[in-house]
Amino acid sequence: MLYKSSLVSKVAVANSSEAMEAENQQHGASLKSHTSRGNFLVFFCVIVALVLSVAFTSCNKGDDKNDSGKLSPPEWIQGEWSAIGITYKFTSDDVIFHMSEGEGVLVGKDVSFKNYPSIKENLKTDDIYEFGYTGATYRFEKGDGNYIGQILNGASSIQFYKIK
Repeated sequence: MLYKSSLVSKVAVANSSEAMEAENQQHGASLKSHTSRGNFLVFFCVIVALVLSVAFTSCNKGDDKNDSGKLSPPEWIQGEWSAIGITYKFTSDDVIFHMSEGEGVLVGKDVSFKNYPSIKENLKTDDIYEFGYTGATYRFEKGDGNYIGQILNGASSIQFYKIK
């Protein structure tokens, strides 16, 4: 009995498939073309979803604050500041680091931070200026006008005195 009912099911499925194919051919469409259109639609929807997800996750509200690679130090910090053989020169569009004493490849060279591709301003207020790049953050706090403090490791500070 089981054999007979499964055979009847197979015949019914075959007859319904043939009937659908005949009806589709009357209307100018085959089962294959419906499948192709369905696959294309699924593919198209997946591509649109991927593009939108990348577009929305790659930018956020904080990205509008400062483009990577651009600096604009506030007026209160602009000028040259020096301490223990290190000088920072803040201009309207750059921060230049110079080390006159010590050992290493940076001694005697000016290092412009605006040339770092991943440089980004993190905080700019009336008394704090912070910028950084991957692996390093530079934070300066306004003093009495004659000095600024560079905050190191969140706690200690080096005082830089204005020279120009």
